[in-house]
Parts: sequence; C-alpha cells; structure tokens
Amino acid sequence: LINLLKASQGSATCEITALTVPTPLNNYRGVSMYGDDNAKNLNLPLNERATAILKACGHQSNSIHGDVFVGRYHDNEAEDIWERVDFDEAEVQGDLESKEWVKKAKQKGGGGGIGTAAASLSGMMNGAGGGLTN
Repeated sequence: LINLLKASQGSATCEITALTVPTPLNNYRGVSMYGDDNAKNLNLPLNERATAILKACGHQSNSIHGDVFVGRYHDNEAEDIWERVDFDEAEVQGDLESKEWVKKAKQKGGGGGIGTAAASLSGMMNGAGGGLTN
C-alpha cells in the first residue's frame, strides 16, 4: 500500500482548464487547455503564450506553467453529441483578440470567463472550483 501511494504521488496528472464551455452562442463548442497540474510546484517555467490564451478568453489570476495543449470539442447533451473537433495552431497564434472563437467567448453567453480564475477539474474536485464561466 505504501509503494502504491508513493507511486501515485510521483506520477504526473493532467490539469484540464475550461477556456470556454459549450453554449448555444458558440454552437456547443468548448475549448480546454491540458497541462501538468503540478507544473508550478515543479518549478516549470511560466508559459506566457498559454497564460495569454487563458486571459484572452476572459479569465484572470491564473498563470500557466510548463507545456500545454489546447483542444476543442462539440458537446450538446440535448442531441447526445460529444466529439473532438479540429482546432489548429492558427487559432492560437498571432493577435488572439482577432480570433472569432475568442471574440465569441467574451460575449455574454459565449462560454468564456467572467474575469475570475478559470474553472479547472482539480479545482472543482478540491472544492475551489475557480471562476465559473458565463
């Protein structure tokens, strides 16, 4: 049992951060960022680009450390749909404020942040929750 506990504490786990959540305004497309949930404690470097993406979507007070990847999904429970959707590099390069998905995320009901910390899976499981999105 002790070896199992040691092994589980030493393994990397994935932090899932909701950049946007599926809403009717964004055609039920959500965008999530995935990274090491222990990256900051491991002294991994600040990921300025990932932090900028997070803030462009309306979230504040989070800083992202280490490598991440970003993915989009289609989630419409009323139609029983859940699938990955193409999300290419061009959608997170250059001027983020000019990207249609970012513009939509910032609109009321667009699924982006409301100026607080982004909701994350580990934060919700630990009772912190982060800022819920609009």
